[in-house]
Amino acid sequence: MDRLLDVLGDIVAGSAVALVVAAIAWFGTDRFARRQEAARARHERSLAAAEELYAVYGGFFATWKAWEFARGRDRAEVDRVPAELRQELLEQAAEVEGRYESLVVRTALEHRLAVTDRTALWALRFGLKELRTAIREDAPLGWWRTDDPATPEHHLGARKYVAFKALTARVAQLLVDADPRDRAPAATERADALAAITATLSPAPVQEEHPDDPDSGPDRLRGEQWYRADPR
Repeated sequence: MDRLLDVLGDIVAGSAVALVVAAIAWFGTDRFARRQEAARARHERSLAAAEELYAVYGGFFATWKAWEFARGRDRAEVDRVPAELRQELLEQAAEVEGRYESLVVRTALEHRLAVTDRTALWALRFGLKELRTAIREDAPLGWWRTDDPATPEHHLGARKYVAFKALTARVAQLLVDADPRDRAPAATERADALAAITATLSPAPVQEEHPDDPDSGPDRLRGEQWYRADPR
């Protein structure tokens, strides 16, 4: 009888150990699965945000080309575009900005952003505003694919064109290469990021160009200086 009780005790003890091990394994597996699912969902949201950025970029260039075709590049020539078409293009430019504003909020709330990330998002935001301003003022955008250092206005337009593309690539990289395993930002970090990206001045000081004072320190950029931001 004692032997039978010992055998039954061993069985019960073994079963208990097996149940504990199974429970631990299930808990660990379930936790891992939930983490993987959360990471997959975050990755998909980042890719969806990147798709939205591509749409913003395409909408900007489509509206710019339509405005350029309708108006021409001669600053002296005004009132060439019919009021209805000008209003339509103005609304398109505003819609592009609105979509980017939505993307900024989404990115600030869902991603942990370094100061360089915030600066790139900030600078691109101001770059996008230039098209709406140009249409409102009945002026060409004044960006150029090719540079002409001998002509200050042309040189500035080329710098803006190159900067806009570099900033777009930088923000796209931020979204596409985001590590889905990163923990979500805290509430204060989210608020700080959004405030920095939508501020008048750049999130961080940038080395300004002071020909008369080469030893001058870095300054925070103003909105109209967005193209000087380093997207790296």
